[in-house]
Amino acid sequence: MSKKFARITSPLGTAVYPRLNAPDTKFDADGVYSVELELNPKDKTAAAFIADLTKAADTAYAETCKEKGGKKLKRSGLPIKETDDSLIRIKFKLKAKAGNAEKSWAQKPVLFDAQGTALETAPNIGSGSQIKVAFEVVPYFTAMVGAGISLRMKAVQI
Repeated sequence: MSKKFARITSPLGTAVYPRLNAPDTKFDADGVYSVELELNPKDKTAAAFIADLTKAADTAYAETCKEKGGKKLKRSGLPIKETDDSLIRIKFKLKAKAGNAEKSWAQKPVLFDAQGTALETAPNIGSGSQIKVAFEVVPYFTAMVGAGISLRMKAVQI
Protein backbone atom coordinates (compact mmCIF):
# COMPACT_ATOMS: atom_id res chain seq x y z
CA MET A 1 0.00 0.00 0.00
CA SER A 2 1.52 3.33 -1.03
CA LYS A 3 1.15 6.47 1.02
CA LYS A 4 -0.19 9.72 -0.37
CA PHE A 5 2.08 12.68 0.26
CA ALA A 6 1.13 16.35 0.13
CA ARG A 7 2.25 17.97 -3.15
CA ILE A 8 3.27 21.62 -3.15
CA THR A 9 4.88 24.01 -5.65
CA SER A 10 7.35 26.59 -4.38
CA PRO A 11 7.31 30.27 -5.31
CA LEU A 12 9.89 31.56 -7.78
CA GLY A 13 13.36 31.64 -6.27
CA THR A 14 17.05 31.39 -7.06
CA ALA A 15 18.72 28.00 -7.54
CA VAL A 16 21.82 27.37 -5.41
CA TYR A 17 24.08 24.34 -6.02
CA PRO A 18 21.65 22.67 -8.45
CA ARG A 19 22.23 19.04 -9.38
CA LEU A 20 19.34 18.72 -11.82
CA ASN A 21 20.98 17.60 -15.07
CA ALA A 22 22.89 14.67 -13.56
CA PRO A 23 22.78 13.16 -10.05
CA ASP A 24 25.55 13.80 -7.55
CA THR A 25 27.31 10.51 -6.68
CA LYS A 26 29.83 11.83 -4.14
CA PHE A 27 28.12 10.40 -1.03
CA ASP A 28 25.63 7.99 -2.65
CA ALA A 29 26.74 5.64 -5.43
CA ASP A 30 23.19 5.53 -6.83
CA GLY A 31 23.13 9.33 -7.10
CA VAL A 32 20.98 12.13 -5.72
CA TYR A 33 19.40 15.05 -7.57
CA SER A 34 19.24 18.15 -5.40
CA VAL A 35 18.84 21.92 -5.33
CA GLU A 36 18.63 24.62 -2.70
CA LEU A 37 16.02 27.30 -3.38
CA GLU A 38 16.92 30.74 -2.09
CA LEU A 39 14.03 33.01 -1.10
CA ASN A 40 13.70 36.40 0.55
CA PRO A 41 11.62 35.89 3.75
CA LYS A 42 10.35 39.49 3.50
CA ASP A 43 8.49 38.57 0.28
CA LYS A 44 4.82 37.76 1.09
CA THR A 45 4.66 34.65 -1.13
CA ALA A 46 7.89 33.30 0.40
CA ALA A 47 6.59 33.93 3.93
CA ALA A 48 3.31 32.16 3.13
CA PHE A 49 5.25 29.25 1.58
CA ILE A 50 7.42 28.86 4.70
CA ALA A 51 4.27 28.97 6.85
CA ASP A 52 2.78 26.16 4.70
CA LEU A 53 5.93 24.06 5.16
CA THR A 54 5.83 24.62 8.91
CA LYS A 55 2.16 23.58 8.99
CA ALA A 56 2.95 20.42 6.95
CA ALA A 57 5.78 19.59 9.38
CA ASP A 58 3.46 20.07 12.38
CA THR A 59 0.84 17.80 10.82
CA ALA A 60 3.44 15.12 10.00
CA TYR A 61 4.80 15.31 13.56
CA ALA A 62 1.31 14.89 15.06
CA GLU A 63 0.60 11.87 12.81
CA THR A 64 3.96 10.28 13.67
CA CYS A 65 3.33 10.74 17.40
CA LYS A 66 -0.11 9.12 16.97
CA GLU A 67 1.42 6.16 15.07
CA LYS A 68 4.04 5.69 17.81
CA GLY A 69 1.49 5.34 20.60
CA GLY A 70 0.56 8.94 21.31
CA LYS A 71 3.76 9.92 23.13
CA LYS A 72 5.82 13.02 22.42
CA LEU A 73 8.82 12.33 20.22
CA LYS A 74 12.06 14.11 19.49
CA ARG A 75 11.58 16.57 16.64
CA SER A 76 13.94 17.14 13.72
CA GLY A 77 14.38 20.58 12.19
CA LEU A 78 12.96 21.69 8.85
CA PRO A 79 15.13 21.49 5.70
CA ILE A 80 15.41 25.30 5.84
CA LYS A 81 18.40 27.41 6.80
CA GLU A 82 19.09 31.12 6.98
CA THR A 83 22.08 32.56 5.10
CA ASP A 84 24.47 35.26 6.30
CA ASP A 85 22.67 37.86 4.17
CA SER A 86 19.24 37.12 5.77
CA LEU A 87 17.88 34.99 2.93
CA ILE A 88 16.26 31.56 3.37
CA ARG A 89 17.49 28.38 1.63
CA ILE A 90 15.22 25.36 1.31
CA LYS A 91 16.75 21.99 0.35
CA PHE A 92 15.03 19.62 -2.09
CA LYS A 93 16.33 16.14 -2.98
CA LEU A 94 15.39 13.11 -5.08
CA LYS A 95 17.26 9.80 -5.10
CA ALA A 96 18.20 8.72 -8.63
CA LYS A 97 17.40 5.10 -7.75
CA ALA A 98 14.42 4.24 -5.57
CA GLY A 99 12.92 1.06 -4.21
CA ASN A 100 14.45 -1.87 -2.34
CA ALA A 101 16.53 -4.97 -3.04
CA GLU A 102 13.59 -6.78 -4.68
CA LYS A 103 12.29 -3.97 -6.88
CA SER A 104 14.03 -0.73 -7.82
CA TRP A 105 13.62 1.95 -10.50
CA ALA A 106 15.41 5.01 -11.81
CA GLN A 107 13.86 8.43 -11.34
CA LYS A 108 14.75 12.04 -12.07
CA PRO A 109 13.00 15.38 -11.76
CA VAL A 110 11.00 16.49 -14.80
CA LEU A 111 12.32 19.81 -16.13
CA PHE A 112 10.04 22.45 -17.69
CA ASP A 113 10.71 25.79 -19.36
CA ALA A 114 9.04 29.05 -18.31
CA GLN A 115 5.98 28.33 -20.51
CA GLY A 116 5.41 24.93 -18.85
CA THR A 117 6.68 22.81 -21.76
CA ALA A 118 8.65 19.71 -20.74
CA LEU A 119 12.27 19.89 -21.88
CA GLU A 120 13.56 16.93 -23.88
CA THR A 121 17.15 18.12 -23.57
CA ALA A 122 17.64 20.43 -20.61
CA PRO A 123 20.24 23.20 -20.66
CA ASN A 124 22.96 23.07 -18.04
CA ILE A 125 21.28 24.60 -14.98
CA GLY A 126 23.61 26.54 -12.72
CA SER A 127 23.45 28.59 -9.54
CA GLY A 128 21.53 31.82 -10.07
CA SER A 129 18.86 30.30 -12.33
CA GLN A 130 15.31 31.37 -11.49
CA ILE A 131 13.24 28.25 -10.71
CA LYS A 132 10.08 26.88 -9.12
CA VAL A 133 10.11 23.40 -7.55
CA ALA A 134 7.18 20.97 -7.37
CA PHE A 135 7.71 18.50 -4.53
CA GLU A 136 6.16 16.06 -2.08
CA VAL A 137 6.32 16.52 1.69
CA VAL A 138 7.58 13.17 3.02
CA PRO A 139 7.46 12.56 6.81
CA TYR A 140 10.15 10.41 8.45
CA PHE A 141 11.13 9.19 11.91
CA THR A 142 14.38 7.81 13.28
CA ALA A 143 15.22 7.42 16.95
CA MET A 144 18.48 9.35 16.59
CA VAL A 145 17.26 12.34 14.54
CA GLY A 146 13.60 12.38 15.49
CA ALA A 147 10.44 13.11 13.50
CA GLY A 148 10.66 15.48 10.57
CA ILE A 149 9.94 16.05 6.90
CA SER A 150 12.01 15.85 3.75
CA LEU A 151 11.13 17.59 0.51
CA ARG A 152 11.15 15.12 -2.41
CA MET A 153 11.59 17.04 -5.66
CA LYS A 154 9.33 15.91 -8.52
CA ALA A 155 9.60 18.67 -11.15
CA VAL A 156 11.43 21.96 -11.73
CA GLN A 157 10.35 24.90 -13.85
CA ILE A 158 13.29 26.93 -15.16
